[in-house]
Amino acid sequence: MEREKTLAVVARLLETSSSAAAAGEIDKSRAYLQAAAPLLEFAATITDSRLFHVRLESFGYQKINVIKAMREIVPGLGLKMAKDLVEAAPATLRDTAGRDLLLPEEVAHQHVARLRAAGARADVVEES
Repeated sequence: MEREKTLAVVARLLETSSSAAAAGEIDKSRAYLQAAAPLLEFAATITDSRLFHVRLESFGYQKINVIKAMREIVPGLGLKMAKDLVEAAPATLRDTAGRDLLLPEEVAHQHVARLRAAGARADVVEES
């Protein structure tokens, strides 16, 4: 949403700059272009702000491997907590304080791939 708003402002600045150039007001046109440049850079740094959960559906036949993967994914997760989380499947991944982990989409997909490689069934679920 923020990105779209920023790009809309840039589009208006470019239109105004074009109009100013057509009217022969080169200095005014240059000023609008200079105002648009940092906004374009800012828009490029804005990422998708949607967050996702990783849902563990089952641990399959490789429970120990899934527990190890869970400990790699969740920093500070002890063996007992990892075991409890895996055995609670179907469940959403949680941090050491018991809160659901909310992750960017790319990171969530990496975690799902790691869990699947360990033998689990897991999916990415968008935060509701």
